[in-house]
Amino acid sequence: MKPQKAFNLIYTKNNRLVYLLVFFFLFQSLIFFISISKFNIPISFINFALDQITNSKDIKLIDVQYQFPNKLFIKSAIYKHKNEHVNFQNIRIVIKTILDESGIDQLSIQKIRFKNSNFKISDLKSYYNKNQINSNFFLSSKFGELKVSGIIDKEHIISHFSKTSIKYYEGIIEEFIEKTTSQSKIELNVDKPTFLVLAVLKNGGEVNIKQLSSNETSNTVTGLSCHAILNKENLNVNKLNIKTEKISVHKASNSIQINGLNFSYKKYLSNNPSDIKDIIKLSFQNLDTKSLLNGTIPNFTLNSSFSEGTRHYNVYSNSNSTKISTNIIQQEDKIKRITGSNLLIPKFLNLRIKAHGS
Repeated sequence: MKPQKAFNLIYTKNNRLVYLLVFFFLFQSLIFFISISKFNIPISFINFALDQITNSKDIKLIDVQYQFPNKLFIKSAIYKHKNEHVNFQNIRIVIKTILDESGIDQLSIQKIRFKNSNFKISDLKSYYNKNQINSNFFLSSKFGELKVSGIIDKEHIISHFSKTSIKYYEGIIEEFIEKTTSQSKIELNVDKPTFLVLAVLKNGGEVNIKQLSSNETSNTVTGLSCHAILNKENLNVNKLNIKTEKISVHKASNSIQINGLNFSYKKYLSNNPSDIKDIIKLSFQNLDTKSLLNGTIPNFTLNSSFSEGTRHYNVYSNSNSTKISTNIIQQEDKIKRITGSNLLIPKFLNLRIKAHGS
């Protein structure tokens, strides 16, 4: 082969290789550019999609963007229905393949605000895995801060909440907090306690709550831990255990401090009327009071059980100043019988009645 012809052949092949490499580089650059770019979705298309999916005018989306291949970004979403008003901010959605029935693979929301409510949810992160939803978020209220992490069985929770309105649960929580804070006019300390919540809602449910380390002098509740087991029929509490190191309540110049509180509740599901239906236990190490009564109330234990329409109470206190063992029987909200022995030793009882003006 002539040298000139061989050179032209090699040059042509190299040229094709260069063109091919340049083409692949440009193609990869285009894919990369598309993958990091966000494209605004027209509001007319958004409204049409919402009408097709939800058939409702209660939801409004603001500033929706699409990122290749399966991500949606929503700056703001508003849900309004009668008195319900919820605002969602900075939503990020990762969509599964079109053939996948679950639809959403990952969901994150920066803030969720409820109108006329003290609750606020922030930094919600949720992902779908084998028919289970794993979630983490912060729940804030005037009562405290909750760091929540949990696993929810999709089919079970949807089946349950389809029977019961979410507004019902929100109303119960709001009413409880309102009664325990505003209406009682008890002065709660300014610093909010922070709790870690671990929850599994699957075939019923299990919830663990642990108060994180905090300034013991500034919190109303210190050292709280809670464990609850929920039944799978209606998510009612079957078993509950609560412990606290200290509970401090202040009202004007009066105060009460309960140390070493323990509370437990266990419900038994049985159709036999003679079987025990529940057992309740309450105890504390001591109670310090500064009010009309000044001093310390020693250890106290209350055990209660219910069966055959009768509630039984057993009260105990054993210290150098108290020897108490009492049984109380209650039927139809009436005390039927009280038996036992109660001995108070004033000499060792650290409790005084505050005289008027003293």
